Amino acid sequence: MSILKNLGELAFNMAKAKAVDYIKDIQLKSEAAHLTDESRVQFHTGDLVRDDKRCYIVAKPRIADRDGILVALQSGMDKWYYRLTYCPYSKTVSQDGGCRLETKANDRTNGLFNTTTLLQLDHDLAYQEHNPYGCPPPIHRFPALEYVKKVGDDIYMPAIEELYDIFIETDIRPRLNEFIQKIGGTSIPTDTEVLIWSSTDNQNKSVFGEEALALVLTPNTQPVVRSMPKNNEAHILLIKRF
Repeated sequence: MSILKNLGELAFNMAKAKAVDYIKDIQLKSEAAHLTDESRVQFHTGDLVRDDKRCYIVAKPRIADRDGILVALQSGMDKWYYRLTYCPYSKTVSQDGGCRLETKANDRTNGLFNTTTLLQLDHDLAYQEHNPYGCPPPIHRFPALEYVKKVGDDIYMPAIEELYDIFIETDIRPRLNEFIQKIGGTSIPTDTEVLIWSSTDNQNKSVFGEEALALVLTPNTQPVVRSMPKNNEAHILLIKRF
């Protein structure tokens, strides 16, 4: 009986949490301006807007023929990539981010291309065969992509220059955090150094495919691009052009 009782309480709490999240989402959408073809040129940096699926903060307004950039409120913190390998002889599992994997997601300006390329690679790597020695293939994981999969296919991880463009003129973190906190998301600190992953792999031969590019934000200096190991954790933002 105690097991059934615990399962019942767990189901109730999960349903309650889901209901709370739904209410928060409805409340937030009621505050946001609706994004339509006619309204796209009316918004400014920091405005809260929404489409039929989710809410965003305007990071770069749409000007004339230049697309604007929206940052989704769904943020997180995770690794760019890692792999798990299992040795059937020693019966051990090892984890690393240095498999010299060529992702071809090395575009510095087109995050949509990078994200699409990584999603396809993630799919392809899930169907590998055992090698001739009978060892199972390594398990490849792209934790950053999980945010894209959960939220939808019309948004993507920004390329490094898209990410730089978002933060070079205006630090949108305070405004972004204001609404992220309302839905219980992961805020991005403003009083310390922060790393944000881009979707741009560092294909420089000197790092052997072990690093990707991230943007470094500090309280008092301009953003800086940094190459770092893919199995390090950093913040993840998702964007959409409008």
